[in-house]
Amino acid sequence: MNILIVEDNPISAKIVDMTLAKHGYSTILAEDGEEAWKVLTEKQDVQLMIGDLNLPNLDGLSLIERMHTHAWLKDLPVIVVSSENNAETVAKAADLGVIKYVVKPIKASHLLRDVKRILGHNRNILSSQREIQMRMEIDRDCYQEMIQSFIMLVQETVQMLRKLPEQDDQRLPVSEIVHLAESAELLGADRLHRFVDRLTRLEKINTYHYFFLLHELEALQELLPVLPGHAPVIHHDDGSSTRVRLLRQQIVQSGGSGMNSTGRG
Repeated sequence: MNILIVEDNPISAKIVDMTLAKHGYSTILAEDGEEAWKVLTEKQDVQLMIGDLNLPNLDGLSLIERMHTHAWLKDLPVIVVSSENNAETVAKAADLGVIKYVVKPIKASHLLRDVKRILGHNRNILSSQREIQMRMEIDRDCYQEMIQSFIMLVQETVQMLRKLPEQDDQRLPVSEIVHLAESAELLGADRLHRFVDRLTRLEKINTYHYFFLLHELEALQELLPVLPGHAPVIHHDDGSSTRVRLLRQQIVQSGGSGMNSTGRG
């Protein structure tokens, strides 16, 4: 999961980048609004955007306005970091749903506090074995049975998703993933639970939902224990695979709405 930093001033960009990297956050840098838009529409793991307003090619407010026309990006949290401090600009940013408006110069500790507040709920990918056993009041053997079943369920779902773009019917079969929500909740995979639960409530699922679901499952696999007789899961996806190329082509053609759900009652 990445934080997109949109800043044309190299010093300001470096301050934000170093502050976040020091505390374990992955970042992507963009120097102008158009470059940021390209990142947002091609990389599916951006969870927060921190951006200036005075940007070349496409200014910050125009970028946020464009994001609001996009099915998935309209919900992306945004922090504005700008030297602009007039009431009209701040009010317009607020109307566009900006979560935090920071006036330069940046105070690294304050920015980090805001980022942690916004993304804090997303950092719990999987609860520890001890936490699950205490919460559910189960012994070690029961936990092992549960986690093994969950591992197999995640693996089967990942395999199904990877094959989906090569099939004639590329609609995401919600009926085949809905059971993930309950299992994820029981085992403390809160982020996955919230996301799958949200998918089941949508009338239409687009390619961005597909990418986020696959990314989340692959991130979860890296934390799950390895089953006896199975090799560790290693992901090699440099962006050139058929799956990625097909789905990115759909995104460009459909504006992020190229996949309908199926299997809903």
